[in-house]
Amino acid sequence: AKGCQSVNNADPCSDSNACTSADVCKSGACGGTAVVCNDGNDCTIDSCDPVKGCQTAIAPNGTACGLSGAGICQAGACSLGSSVNPALSCKQIIDNLPGSKSGVYFLYFGSPKTVYQAYCDMTTSGGGWTLVIKANGNNSLFAFNAPAWTSPATLNPTAPGFDLTEAKLASWSTLAFSQVLVGMQVSGVTNYLVLPQAGSSLFNLMSPGTFTGTSVGRLAWKSLIANSSLQSNCNAEGFNLQTQFGGCRIGILGNQENDCNTPDSFLGIGCSLNGGSFVVGNYANGQWQPDNGGKATVGFGYVLVR
Repeated sequence: AKGCQSVNNADPCSDSNACTSADVCKSGACGGTAVVCNDGNDCTIDSCDPVKGCQTAIAPNGTACGLSGAGICQAGACSLGSSVNPALSCKQIIDNLPGSKSGVYFLYFGSPKTVYQAYCDMTTSGGGWTLVIKANGNNSLFAFNAPAWTSPATLNPTAPGFDLTEAKLASWSTLAFSQVLVGMQVSGVTNYLVLPQAGSSLFNLMSPGTFTGTSVGRLAWKSLIANSSLQSNCNAEGFNLQTQFGGCRIGILGNQENDCNTPDSFLGIGCSLNGGSFVVGNYANGQWQPDNGGKATVGFGYVLVR
């Protein structure tokens, strides 16, 4: 009685098959005015289901469907991450819908559900990364001692996309993870580094200010920025690095002396050192033997979790 049917009411196709360009989706028996599935538009290459609506084979949440392109996938699997069916995380979306594209999705936390939006990176290192922070190196919003690092409050939550608008999303204080993805954009090029660090939320990891070390190595950190420079010693890396000269919330420090007492170089996000005038990127004082000369490379940082 329902499903994809040809215009002349002959040879109706089943709900599991794609409609041809000559078919329309009818909610009633053969004949009569064509009434499409839930999205309100004719199906073309989409699969038409009377309950789930128009769906493509691998449709990211909120994907346009239908002859006019104005329909939106609604109920059913393809809508995981849409406003009517938010997901717990980007990882849940890609696990259930392999092939989902990177973009902004609807996520939720708590019971009853509190819905928010966040960018999902569905390609880097297997995908499933949920955006948490976007930090501009030229601003002070994410400076080392800024209140953003110790507060559960969101910042610019209406800017959840992968762009150059600083933000701290609801994922900051609500989303548990087993890995952190650091992204660094310089001159339009973004490089990534995966950190094998688990936590109940980034807020719970960062806000106490307790140092949590990583061991990916200085070369891995330096790969975030082309032609980066660090002093040869110290090499303290991870979260909440702090010395008498300053530190980094997420990053690595370098020193010409064989300790971490007086570092003169950093690479990371939320950094501050004597002589450094920005908070995201790579700074190296050229007077103290950095391995690639003096640097003052301002970056735009992204922090995502999975």
